[in-house]
Amino acid sequence: MKTFLLLITILFFVGCKPQLGTTAPESVTEPDTYEKIIQMLENLQNYKATATVKYISNKNINQYEVIQYVKSSGHYRIEVTAPDNMAGNITISDTTQVAQIHTRLNLKHSLELTENKERSSIILTNFIHNFLNCNERRNFSDGYATTLEIDIPSTHPYIATATLEIDNTALTPIRLTTYDVNQEARIEVIYNTFEINIELPEQLFDIESIFS
Repeated sequence: MKTFLLLITILFFVGCKPQLGTTAPESVTEPDTYEKIIQMLENLQNYKATATVKYISNKNINQYEVIQYVKSSGHYRIEVTAPDNMAGNITISDTTQVAQIHTRLNLKHSLELTENKERSSIILTNFIHNFLNCNERRNFSDGYATTLEIDIPSTHPYIATATLEIDNTALTPIRLTTYDVNQEARIEVIYNTFEINIELPEQLFDIESIFS
């Protein structure tokens, strides 16, 4: 349950800091491709994604299948579909509060938003904000995909660097990864499907109607 709490609280923008000394990439992305990627990031207003989310500790991996509905304004809705014991949990943020719905137990509760850097790592719009506002952008490519990298100012030992892999042809995210101070992957979001700038009904994020 502690791991799942990472899904349900405030997701907020963290800043950028100077490079930590990451190993230099073999090659940077071709200028035309990089420009298209930046344009895609700048124009992203919302997205719907199905994803595999992994929280990786020194002892085990906790894995969840989720559906994410996210707006660049900070609104989000996360629906857990697997494993079975977590399926049916829904978390909604309207940027002022977060509500969690346990559909199987018919339980609902809400809480005010509080800042927590550790809980922002699974939302793509947070990475985008950080990357576009960072002076120390790093990118490299293997020809098939481009990896964007930034450092995250945090005292948490599990959160130091984040990378986003993007398909060079489809211009869609492949994987969002958060690394610890030793450059070990700690949080992974693997995108199975991804739709950008689609119509997302406002009721998806309407917390007041849930409790009315």
